[in-house]
Amino acid sequence: MGQWDLLNQLFTVVVEFDATGEVTRASPLVRERFQLADNEAFDFFGSFEFKRPARFAGELREALASPGRLFLGHCEAAKLAIRGQIIPAEDDSGSAWFAGVPWLAWMRDHYGEELLHFNDFPPHDSQMDQLLLLSSQQRMLEDLQEVNGDLQEAKVALEGQAGIRQNFFNRVSHEVRTPLTGISSALALLRDGLSDPKSRALITMADASVDRAIEVVNFALGDASDDMKDQEALAVAVDLRHLVAKVAKLFEAGALEKGLTLETQVDDALSASYWCPDLIVREALINLVSNAVKFTETGWVSLSVKLENPSVEMGGHQIIFTVADSGPGIPANLRKTAFAPFETGITQETRHGGGTGLGLSSTEAALKRIGGSISLGDSHTGGAMFSIDLTLQICADSPQIETDEVAEQVYVFDHSLLLLDDSPTNLSLNGQLLESIGFSVTRAASGSEALAIAESSVEPFDVALLDINLPDMTGYEVAEKLATLPACKHTVLVALSAYSEAKEKQEAADAGMVAFVTKPFKRDAIAALLASMLTMTEFERSGSSSSEQQADAAFEPMDVAEMIELMGGEAVVTLANTLEVEGLENLQGLRSALVAMEYHTAEREAHTLASSCLALGLVSVGRQLRQVESDMRDGNRPDASVVPGLELMFTEGLANLRDHLNGLQSR
Repeated sequence: MGQWDLLNQLFTVVVEFDATGEVTRASPLVRERFQLADNEAFDFFGSFEFKRPARFAGELREALASPGRLFLGHCEAAKLAIRGQIIPAEDDSGSAWFAGVPWLAWMRDHYGEELLHFNDFPPHDSQMDQLLLLSSQQRMLEDLQEVNGDLQEAKVALEGQAGIRQNFFNRVSHEVRTPLTGISSALALLRDGLSDPKSRALITMADASVDRAIEVVNFALGDASDDMKDQEALAVAVDLRHLVAKVAKLFEAGALEKGLTLETQVDDALSASYWCPDLIVREALINLVSNAVKFTETGWVSLSVKLENPSVEMGGHQIIFTVADSGPGIPANLRKTAFAPFETGITQETRHGGGTGLGLSSTEAALKRIGGSISLGDSHTGGAMFSIDLTLQICADSPQIETDEVAEQVYVFDHSLLLLDDSPTNLSLNGQLLESIGFSVTRAASGSEALAIAESSVEPFDVALLDINLPDMTGYEVAEKLATLPACKHTVLVALSAYSEAKEKQEAADAGMVAFVTKPFKRDAIAALLASMLTMTEFERSGSSSSEQQADAAFEPMDVAEMIELMGGEAVVTLANTLEVEGLENLQGLRSALVAMEYHTAEREAHTLASSCLALGLVSVGRQLRQVESDMRDGNRPDASVVPGLELMFTEGLANLRDHLNGLQSR
């Protein structure tokens, strides 16, 4: 029995064609469907449209290149769909065979009235048909597994690149923030020692510029990335007079240098404070005023805020911020695209101002996220005028302010707080900081101690500020266990960490923590954050210099002189003694862990000592320990040979600290 007869006994659909695809023989079902006369031929690949394999071009050579592949095709004219395999002929003629069965699923869905009947199928071994199907499906499965493998490898490679990039940004952001924070602290101390109003004003402008630089660095290097958008949109109590004055203060020096008049106008009808997403609003105003000063050569720039509609909705005010200038303005033909990405409305007349302007597109997008809008118009002199429209809720019991003086906000709390940190140095410093704004602080050095305190406490804690990296358990675990205690049912859980990666923030949120604070933190920053979550017992406003000094003076753990002023010299000397004992123990623990290749323990030892060193100004060894910790987090595991160098840096830094303390105490 020849190949042709054998295939016709086994399969319903059998087609023989030559190297060009021209059919030379076909089984009865195919001839009937195509209504072929005797010896009439047709183009096999031209008649059928193939759904499988994907991207099959309809050439015999391609079909024979992958033995065992399943072919699914249909012919609309013949109302016939087929499934099967293409195999080479036994001879060397270059011809081939299609052997298979009707593709009934396709025919049922598309040619219902043309369904085959029982008599259309000749007797044949159904097991051979099943074998064809199984072998074809196995080949398809192998193809899919190969494609999925390639996709998985590409996914892993992309995730690896993203992780490297994120780690780089985290490291750079930490290294850049440190010197900026030191400058800010030095300016604060310098301002405290000056009585001349002009000198104090210059220091205040410089300090505002440093704060702005820190904000820009945080934004550019990841602290204001997508995972921070919810925190950016958080509404806090804001005095709009204070907000306008702070923004204008940033650009006083630049406007003065160009001979511009920088004006501010505040509507007297405004309430004392509003619930406002100040991070977004301040960033928008800074962008607009920056552009106005940049592109205005002579004349003036103005920043104003007014109450447009006091009855938009219950308790809400429609607020309009306006930034205008006497510059060249934005031509009418460019206004439609002024808020498009990568557009700024710059023309040849304005380009000499330098730079490219700050993005209006991102400003508009951020304002939309908080329900606001921005529009463009003309000032009364023909310059540009941007208006921000927001509806803000009035803070409860907030009276209308009648004075034109703008005062700093001072928060005074009457709440209990559980502070958890495994570093004795940080535990003492941060406890002093929080007590200085009214918190009754209970300290815990481990997760188990914090849980024991919470379980035995007679009064519930209002806030729990929890370090993430602990020796006995993670801060996430502590938060989850605290949440199960009846006494902590309403406790505000806040994460505390030296790192600010998206993964840690997500884990904190999953553990029930409502905020994430990065070490080191400033007093006014954490006060504003906690004020948005707690009911304040006292919210003071004063135009006196003492109040202004209290609000401006930011606690910086790295500044030893300020620590002495706050805590007293004896307390700081005690901290230095504690650091010496603690540091030597940490270094010994680091060495032992590295020798034993217990890298999780080594990472914790490096983390604890780094925090303590940076808090007391041992910057060099602190940064090196941070690097060691970061390397281990990234899988780049050092050996014990790094410890002697760390010991030398620690000893030298501690000696410098003691010399500095002795010098301060002898004055």
